[in-house]
Amino acid sequence: MNKCVALGTLGALGITFMSNFGCSALLGLLQPTSVTVQIVNNGSFPVDTTFYIDDDENILEILIKEFGTKIENSVQAGETISITRSCDDLRAIILDDADLQIVGSVGPEANADILREGEDFSCGDTLVYTFTHTDVLLDFDVAVSVQPFTLSTGS
Repeated sequence: MNKCVALGTLGALGITFMSNFGCSALLGLLQPTSVTVQIVNNGSFPVDTTFYIDDDENILEILIKEFGTKIENSVQAGETISITRSCDDLRAIILDDADLQIVGSVGPEANADILREGEDFSCGDTLVYTFTHTDVLLDFDVAVSVQPFTLSTGS
């Protein structure tokens, strides 16, 4: 009986909220508040990465490297790591340097252009940096993609 009362109360609150504030207010509560960066290492060796982020989507590339927040990671072979930051903190991001660690600190490098909120991605999106190399180990590459935010319906 208590479960029925609780469910009835929740339903009544939901109907009251919807009738007073509308669907847009409910959707506003479901808006994302963070951006996720996934670093995917599809290679056979570790990759050391250096990213810079900033809260100004209009920052110049040279300034983000000087004044932005530096984020360094080492991603093991076959590993994926995720970094999540608030939308307010991550409005611009650049992969300044990625090093394929073949022997010690010797190996090829890669980098990627700056991405900007509003132009390249939106709040809630997932930015994916995927590192690969061929059997010719000097052929080291990074592919950058943006996975748009979608509300999960839990189907």
